[in-house]
Amino acid sequence: MSRKEDFLIKNELVSLTTLRGVAVLWVAIYHYKVFLREYSIDLNIFSKIAEIGYLGVDFFFILSGFIISYVYGGVLSKPGKESIFRFLGFRLARIYPLHVAVLLICLLLAYVFKIDLNTNVSLKSLILNLLNIHGWGLVHYTSWNEPSWSISVEWFIYLIFPVLIILVSRVRGTISNIFLILALAVGMFFYFKTNGFQTMNLYVYSTLARGIWEFVVGMCLFNIYKNKIYNSIIFDFLFLFNLLALVLTILLFKPFLLRDFICILILSSLILCVVQSSLFVKNVLSVTFLYKLGKISYSIYMIHWLCLSILTIFIKNSFLLDKILILFVYFISTISLACVLYHKIEVPSRYYFREKFVRNKV
Repeated sequence: MSRKEDFLIKNELVSLTTLRGVAVLWVAIYHYKVFLREYSIDLNIFSKIAEIGYLGVDFFFILSGFIISYVYGGVLSKPGKESIFRFLGFRLARIYPLHVAVLLICLLLAYVFKIDLNTNVSLKSLILNLLNIHGWGLVHYTSWNEPSWSISVEWFIYLIFPVLIILVSRVRGTISNIFLILALAVGMFFYFKTNGFQTMNLYVYSTLARGIWEFVVGMCLFNIYKNKIYNSIIFDFLFLFNLLALVLTILLFKPFLLRDFICILILSSLILCVVQSSLFVKNVLSVTFLYKLGKISYSIYMIHWLCLSILTIFIKNSFLLDKILILFVYFISTISLACVLYHKIEVPSRYYFREKFVRNKV
């Protein structure tokens, strides 16, 4: 392992990294089915699970709330100017370089190669993307690299995290945090329902509301985790029970907004089960391939939309017609490009800027 990678995995929760890899595949498959519906493969149960892959983004927000609290909660529980700026600098180094790199690729594809990205590619939206505020509800359309709207929301949450950690850290005890999670879920369910939303597939409207409440759920999960509820064997069974409950909810629930909220609560419970589970579950989730997918999950998330856009050209020109081959090419190209982005842009830039912030005591 290189010094750069070692610098970035301090205190890493390996099993959660694996879950991140699974979640990004869920999102990638969902966009594949949306983008190339007529070429998608119908695999019954798996197809139904893939159709709500947008919930992978909700899982990211929850997971982010947990991990950010795990890594920075202690430092920012009594925030000062230096600690806040260092936190924001570290998080900016985490998300912004790759965002800009992929945005430049989008520019090249849209204006040089005239490839349709199926999003708005105006100058106004470009400026919003460069400022990373395009997901804040200032406009009601997707732009450039469509999945990056959630990165914009994530940045907004980082800006208010020093306030959130002071508020949420005051919620003591497991029961109090569970109550807050359920209260947030019920309140947000009625908010989305009264605003006419049918699912949680919100990437244009109420994106900040979607991201913030789920991030806070993740913070509450970390509060519960801090209480150190032992008896890991029970959490092994709960992990399996939650997986079964998730599949049954996806297959059986018809009111789709209610189904999505129940799935979000189950996904939240899964995170807690994993971090509290025995070595057996953690070893299963430490399988090398899945773990490595988790490591490059951000790069996969940021590049898969562009791979779909390019793949569409080959399909329209009849170069690719076989459904299985199309899916194979999609995943191979996405993962391969993600590996390049991870090793050439994501890791070096994170390492460079983090070292710079530490050296300058920002």
